[in-house]
Amino acid sequence: MLKTRVSHVVHAVATTLVFCSGCTRTSSTGSSDARVVQAQLDSMWSGLAGALMAGDTAKLGEFYSDTALFAETGSPTVRGLANLRAASAAVFACCRYLESNVQPEVTDVTGSRAFQFGTYRDVLQPAGQSPIAFYGRFSAVVDRDGANSWRVTRMVVIRDSSVPSSGRSR
Repeated sequence: MLKTRVSHVVHAVATTLVFCSGCTRTSSTGSSDARVVQAQLDSMWSGLAGALMAGDTAKLGEFYSDTALFAETGSPTVRGLANLRAASAAVFACCRYLESNVQPEVTDVTGSRAFQFGTYRDVLQPAGQSPIAFYGRFSAVVDRDGANSWRVTRMVVIRDSSVPSSGRSR
C-alpha cells in the first residue's frame, strides 16, 4: 500500500514537471510583493539548512507545519511534525549535515500558499566515515504562517544520486 502511495506521489511530481518544464519564477502577486515573498522563502530555506547542520530537531520543527508530509526516495513517507522530528533525530544520531542547499527553479505563489520546485544538494557525514553528497530534485508546498514566515506542508524529495563528497559545493 505504501508503495502504491509513493507511486502516486511520484506520478504527481512527474506530471507537475511536464507542465512546469518551461516555467520560471512567477507569482500571482505584483513584482514588488513577489520579491518580498521570494526573500521570505529563501530565508526559510536558509533557516532550515541551519537547523539541519546544527542537528537541532526543535529548530527544524519551526519550518514545518503540524500536518507536514515528507516523502523521499527510498524512505517511508513521514506524516506529522512529531514523526518528522523523530525521523530527523534518528538521522542526527548517526550523521552530521555538513551542507544543505536548495535551489528553487519555479516559485508560484497564490494567496498564502507557495509551490516550489528545484534542486537540492546535501552533504552528510556518517559517524566515522567519509562525507556523502546527496542530490536531486524537490517539490514543496509551503503555507504562510504569519506576516513574514512560511512553513513546509508537503515535500517530495527525489534523490538522483549519492556519491562520496569531494568536500566542495557545486
